Amino acid sequence: MFQYTWFDKASFTKEIRPRESIPDEFILPKDIDSVQGCYYGEHCLECAVPLCYGNCEYWKEREDRKCRKFYYGIYDNPNFPQFAYAAQMRFYEWAKLWSRVYTFSEKLSGDKKRDLRNKRISLFIRKMSRGLRAISPTFKLSGGWEWWIKNILAKKQGDISAEWFLFQAYVDDEEAFNLFIDVSSEKGLRMREQICLKKGYNQQLIPIKGAFSFDENNLQVAIYPENNYHAELVILMADFVNILNDKFGTICTKAGHAEKVKCVAWDLDQTIWNGILMESDPEKLKLREGILPILNELDQRGIINVVVSKNSENEALKVLERLDIKDFFVGWMINWNPKSSNIEALADAININIDTFAFIDDSPFERNEVAVRVPKVRVYDEKIIGTLLSLPEFDVIKTADGSKRRRMYQEEFQRRKIRQKEFCDTYDFLRACKLVITIRKPITDEQKKRGYELVQRTNQLNLSGRKYSEKEFDHILEDRSSDSFVMSAKDRYGEYGQIAYIRIERERDSAVVTEFAMSCRVAGKCIEHAVILWIMKEYQVQRVVFKGINTKKNHLLIKSLSELGMENNSDDEDYLYLMINRDKEIEHSDIVSIVKVSDR
Repeated sequence: MFQYTWFDKASFTKEIRPRESIPDEFILPKDIDSVQGCYYGEHCLECAVPLCYGNCEYWKEREDRKCRKFYYGIYDNPNFPQFAYAAQMRFYEWAKLWSRVYTFSEKLSGDKKRDLRNKRISLFIRKMSRGLRAISPTFKLSGGWEWWIKNILAKKQGDISAEWFLFQAYVDDEEAFNLFIDVSSEKGLRMREQICLKKGYNQQLIPIKGAFSFDENNLQVAIYPENNYHAELVILMADFVNILNDKFGTICTKAGHAEKVKCVAWDLDQTIWNGILMESDPEKLKLREGILPILNELDQRGIINVVVSKNSENEALKVLERLDIKDFFVGWMINWNPKSSNIEALADAININIDTFAFIDDSPFERNEVAVRVPKVRVYDEKIIGTLLSLPEFDVIKTADGSKRRRMYQEEFQRRKIRQKEFCDTYDFLRACKLVITIRKPITDEQKKRGYELVQRTNQLNLSGRKYSEKEFDHILEDRSSDSFVMSAKDRYGEYGQIAYIRIERERDSAVVTEFAMSCRVAGKCIEHAVILWIMKEYQVQRVVFKGINTKKNHLLIKSLSELGMENNSDDEDYLYLMINRDKEIEHSDIVSIVKVSDR
């Protein structure tokens, strides 16, 4: 329900109309089982009634002599008939849309009828109040109606089992902006979500299980734009709901994890350190017992660490520096965005598949939010920390390259910064990097171990997807009917270490690659282009074939090989027979230099 009482037609400038169709993934009223009781009205973020009346620089008198926080109040927009509500508003400075959360839920149809009845009665009573302005300049009749409707809502009791907060809005402006959704009680801030709203339809379904309890005293929700932005939007839904029919992709669908963890995303408060930064003296925060050896061991195993925290970035980084652990983390997302979206952003930035992530947080709400939105991420509470290293998903092969992985990823971040700052064209940047690949047969135990690790751990850039025992892999390396090679990479910014393993067999006038596993750290750097040319020259063949399995996880490799001109000639969609002839021109094959080294 919304507070339509103070809609001012004289101040109203435009009626927003949708310019595109509703997205398929949008939740419509027919998909909602029930809604929690709310009554939204205009309020102030820095309210100090009545001291602020007339003294605040943002004071604008409303018809009832209180402060107006929306340009024209709340307008019931008729142009969105598919939705239960369409409350159009434009925010002034310090404005927020606010409601108490009432302890009952009901069918959406019942709430919509109450909203419509409230609109009609409140506007009728306001007309009466205008007629009585001489004896009641503060519109006591309208104020009395609002008091009465809130009192009725407060007395209603019922089921309060909502599992989601559904926010839907339509924006007509070109400029995107951030909107905060806060839920608080007498215990303080219980949940904060930051949503980026763009032109058109916007939807955010927020899991709330574990964030707070509906029986907390003075539970309330506030919605407001970031940085006092004068946002104008139509709110189509801003309610605690239960969904009747989940038809929306992976929102509630569990997905598989990779066999091994490659990256751990850490919360900070009550997880990395004891205490809460916003409520503590930063100088007194101490590391959680046992954290330092765990970070050390993960680092030695080649499992990288990142930070995902809801805090002030500057303040949090100062504490990490004081505790002398900042350098353990390859990257961080420290802000008020949903942690699920921050993990996705980090996965993209460091180029690691998200199903290899683990997330550790003391908050049940944050764990649930990540588990629901990115179900491929493993989620743990802080109690697991003591036994973390003994879990099978963290039991990975230790190699020299693995222990240097943190530094390699930090160097990659440096490359990305230079790329964004100095180069407009990706290929120009790659040429400037002067990437060199060294190819050799695996001779040392370390080279063999790293080759085995790549085959076991790599999924996106793995030709066959086969997982071998160490004995089986040793047998492959000794097999004289094929050639096994390992590849290392370096460029002007640093070393990548050993980044690939390849197995090649000769068949008449073709060289057939039956195993190819490459680290995601070098994806998109045109290495495959140069490798194919090297194979043609080394084996003096007319064509190169990549013969493997479509594992559904190695789509990145398939896409990369297809884009450089390889055609899949397999009749079975589950198998790969990607082929390229010698006379086929391979673009960008000059970007990477290849050097073959003989160790014998």
